[in-house]
Parts: sequence; C-alpha cells; structure tokens
Amino acid sequence: MSTKDFRDQLERYLNGQLSDVELEDFLHALSAPDSRDQIFENMSNGFGKAQSGATSKKQAQSSFIRFSKMYLSRGKERTAKTTIKYLWSRITTKSFLAAVAVIIMILATVWLNRPRPVVPKAASMQQISMVAPANKTTITLQSGKTFVLDSNAIGILKNEGLAVNLDVSLGAITYRLQSTASTKQEQYHTLITGKGAQYLVVLAGGTKIWLSTNTVLQYPIGFTHQTSILQLNGEAYFEVAAAASIPFKVQTPKALITVIGTRFNLSAYGSEPSLKTTLLQGKIQVSDSNHLAILKAGQQLYIHPSGTWQVHAGADTAAAIAWKDSIFDFRNTELTSLMRQVEKWYDLQAVFTDGVDKHTFTGRISRKEGLTGLLQVLKESNLHFRKEGNKIVFFR
Repeated sequence: MSTKDFRDQLERYLNGQLSDVELEDFLHALSAPDSRDQIFENMSNGFGKAQSGATSKKQAQSSFIRFSKMYLSRGKERTAKTTIKYLWSRITTKSFLAAVAVIIMILATVWLNRPRPVVPKAASMQQISMVAPANKTTITLQSGKTFVLDSNAIGILKNEGLAVNLDVSLGAITYRLQSTASTKQEQYHTLITGKGAQYLVVLAGGTKIWLSTNTVLQYPIGFTHQTSILQLNGEAYFEVAAAASIPFKVQTPKALITVIGTRFNLSAYGSEPSLKTTLLQGKIQVSDSNHLAILKAGQQLYIHPSGTWQVHAGADTAAAIAWKDSIFDFRNTELTSLMRQVEKWYDLQAVFTDGVDKHTFTGRISRKEGLTGLLQVLKESNLHFRKEGNKIVFFR
C-alpha cells in the first residue's frame, strides 16, 4: 500500500468512514510486519501538518486515542481499556512514536483474531451433482432436494414456503426479503446450469448474478448473517448491490474474491488451470494463501496455470461479458482456447493435429447461429476439419 493510500485509509478509519469490508482489509494492512514504518511516519508527521516534535507528539497522542476509541467501539473488549491505558503510560518521550506504531499493530492483530459468530454452512458442493441436463438448469435446496427449474418448479418452490419468483421463459429466479429471515438459520441453494444453458439469479437485496454454461453457484438465500460467502465453479457476471450491508465474498477453486458494490465478470472453472476476473465498476479484492490483488475498474486479473498472478490495465470489458448476450467474442484467440469456449456450450470434443492449434482468430458471432454457423466461419478461415461422432478433428 502506498504512503498516500495508507494515510488516506488511516484518516478514514479514525473518522469512522470505512465499511466493514474496507475495515477488514485495512486492519490486515496494519497488522503486517512492514506497516510499522508507515504508521510511525504518519504519526510523526501529524498527517503532514506537524512542524515540531512537540506538535507531532500531541497529534500522535490524539490520533492514538481516536484509534483506541474506534477499536473499543468495534471490539467491545473490557480488558482492552486497561491494556491501552497501561501501554500509553509506559511510552517515554524518546520512544513514544515507535511504541504507538507497535501498539496499533498489536490492536489490529487482536481485532482480526477476535472471536467471531459462527455462520451456518451449507453442504459442500462436492456432495451435490455437478452436472445438469443439457440446456437445463437445476436447483438444490438446503434439504438436498434437487429438481429442474421448469414450469413444475413453481409449485415445488411454493410448497417449500420460499419467498421466490420464478420466470421460466426468461430463465430467472428472484429472491425476496422475508421479515422473519433474521430469526432463521441461513439457508443455501445451489444452481447448476447444464451445457448450453445460462441463468439469472437475483438475490434478496438486489444483487444480480448471470450464470454461464456448465456453472455451479452455491449462495445464501437471505444474507442474514455478518458474512455470507458464495461458492462458484464456472463463470458468472455479477452486479453487486452497492447498498449491501453484508460483506459479499465469492470463493472459487483458486481464489477468494471480496467485493465492494461493483460489477465484474469471473471465470473460474475448476476443470481449467487458469482463472480470469474482469472489473467493470467499483473495486474487488482477490486473494489466496500467497497472493493479494486489489482491482480497479477496467483492470483484469489473470491467474496463469503456473500460479503466476498478472494484472492487466485497460481490459476489454465488452469481450469479457459478451457471453451474457449470447455472443462469442474472440480477440486474437488461439484455436485451442476458442474451441475450449465452444466445448462449454455444445456437446462436442475438439481434437487437433500438429501445428493446427496455433491458428488465431478475431471476430464476433452470435450463439444463435448455432454450432453449424460457427463451424462455417472456421471453414471460411481456411481451416480443415472433419466430424467423427461428437468429435471435431482439425488437420492441415
């Protein structure tokens, strides 16, 4: 974190202006070993306003007291009051700034390791069938009941007492807030799109999630707890409600995405060696046990099969979400990558002979043209192939 960002975040924290998600991120930064020098510098400079050591000490003490009050109001830990008072009394003139930096790091670490309420968890996605019928979407309820989202599902959902609207013709399911939701245990549903299918989920609170083909999404239907985590295996486009008061997190097979009111696309198929997320608006944080990346609008993170993380500025956001509008959008795309996308939507397997896979393509074609239309475009690009059952064999 740059010095300017650190100073801005610290000032916003002391003024109580950070959201819960931003607070968690900032306290992680405060507790890091290399944060002491930044805290020291900002305290000693009085956030750029102090002109003397005496003024620095006065402002540092004021900032420390404000930090402590914020900590106590957040943590509500009685023993912390005594600890803070004792530690401050032990600070000498010579060492007060260094001590302040250390104390703040300690308080941040204590806060991050505080006892947290237990959030009920849904059944593991491994316990649920990961396959839906072609061109169909299935739903699995908390009880384990699984069925296709067709006209018959309307009656089933109603009998389950769920506050949902199902639009079969549009392929959309919308959850409504229930006044009694806060008194019930959080329930999770799992939606699975089959090959060639896509679906829209509108969560209680207004967040919209478009699911691409062959995608599994497990989500809480009420967001009644302090933290709700969705699980995604596949690809989805998110429009997260900016007013959402609950931290919004998406767990994928390769990384955890933490969201602040935003629009982004996430391609995270467990069967593929890479992950790609593209941010259209807002801010997201992507992390695993060894990496942390914060994306701004217009940036794209690509996690390579080797495990290397790479952030690109000026991402082609239109191409990233073209699938949502039933369009294949190829930008200098190698044939192997192109056909991997096609395989997700159609019941086929691409086979390549030596050298053919290096061809690249640029262009857009509607999925409404079907597989026949797509193959015709490839044929007009001087590619040779033959059909063998559900296989398409490309050759020189």
